[in-house]
Amino acid sequence: MPTQYSAQYQDRVAAAATQRELRELRETVEKMQRNGEAEKFERINAERHAKLESLRHQGYVFDVDEAAAETKADKCSDEGFARYAERIVKHYERAPVGRNFMPTPPLDGWKADQARKEATPQQAREARENVLKMQRDGKEINDQTYNDELKRIVGSNGHAVAPAG
Repeated sequence: MPTQYSAQYQDRVAAAATQRELRELRETVEKMQRNGEAEKFERINAERHAKLESLRHQGYVFDVDEAAAETKADKCSDEGFARYAERIVKHYERAPVGRNFMPTPPLDGWKADQARKEATPQQAREARENVLKMQRDGKEINDQTYNDELKRIVGSNGHAVAPAG
């Protein structure tokens, strides 16, 4: 009889060891799957961040980090991200890329230039609008373009003047 019990005992020990080994293998597989999911999410998030950076470099004005946080792979599907990117292209403001930005003078003017000191806010706005129109028409602009336009408007002593250029 003792051999029968010891055989049963050995079978139970072997079965318990097999179950323990099976449980460890399942845990290892689940851990690998979780790591695979995490790596997949990291890859997707990196790709999405790169796409958002690309949109920002195209001139769209938005906070890339905030947009990336809103479109993380665990929160947003691929279709949802595509719609988000399309919404940026369709609705967000685009800054001029590769162009010099014109300064907007403070209301009290700058010390460097007499025309800037004498310009009223309305004249400064008019000069800015005229120079932006020149830029839209394809003319190269810079700070001097703005200064020249402002001098021309201030020099007209309030008379209506057609934009230069």
